[in-house]
Amino acid sequence: MATGPVKVVLIFGIGVLAIGVGIWGMLCSLFPLPPRSSRVLYCERTYYYLQRFALRGGEKIYMPNEQPLKIYLLAAEIVPFAKAGGMADVVGALPKALKALGHDVRLVMPHYSQVKPERFNLQTALEAVPVPMGAYQEPVRVLQGTIGEDIPVYFIDAPRYFERENIYGYTDDGERFILFCRAALETVRALGWTPDVIHCNDWQTGIVPNWMHTVYHDDPFFASSATVYTIHNLAYQGIFGRRILEVAGVSASGFLYPQIVELANVVDIMGRGILFADAVTT
Repeated sequence: MATGPVKVVLIFGIGVLAIGVGIWGMLCSLFPLPPRSSRVLYCERTYYYLQRFALRGGEKIYMPNEQPLKIYLLAAEIVPFAKAGGMADVVGALPKALKALGHDVRLVMPHYSQVKPERFNLQTALEAVPVPMGAYQEPVRVLQGTIGEDIPVYFIDAPRYFERENIYGYTDDGERFILFCRAALETVRALGWTPDVIHCNDWQTGIVPNWMHTVYHDDPFFASSATVYTIHNLAYQGIFGRRILEVAGVSASGFLYPQIVELANVVDIMGRGILFADAVTT
């Protein structure tokens, strides 16, 4: 029989879980997602297990009808190129394990000033990729390096946005990573490489799952792409005002929580990643 304090903790935990399930159900009813293709569902399920196997480094897991996947990892930081937190270590390790399992893995991150081309042998992959940013287009250059056993890593080279002393901490961080995400998607289009799985990490890439159901919803190039969203640090959710929706091209869909007074005028980028992704992992 549970003692008084333990019983209180149990009741509190169950209450929090019930509230979370209720909020999730409310959001799903307010924003129903379109049916997913069998290919998307297959990618989602398979990649879920692949990620856990790779990060565990444990025994081989059984996955019926396993096929090689084209996996595209988007992250604001990747070891050994740039690191501000634990996400960089995870994203730097995961593709090596996935490649060892036979999958076609590619990564993309911003080209910060600390990522020296001569040190990492970066070469130009694309000279100028037009990136839609609200009412205008921003041309970016794409560099390419490698990680592990010749796993391609693309670098979005936009000096006005990323040639700065620090990775984060600027008033325009929202615009910076909107540009990065849009450029990441337009890069693989320019290369003619359609990913089966687009793996997004933390708030900096949370807008991508949202785009897959809005901006890119009818785009045949990404029609078979599934999105996986991984939360590394829940404390940083990417909170901005309405203008960021205009920059991202999703202002027509409005705020996610207009019926909640405290959140009526808040744009939570991580919240959008959680809501719209085909699979969410931590």
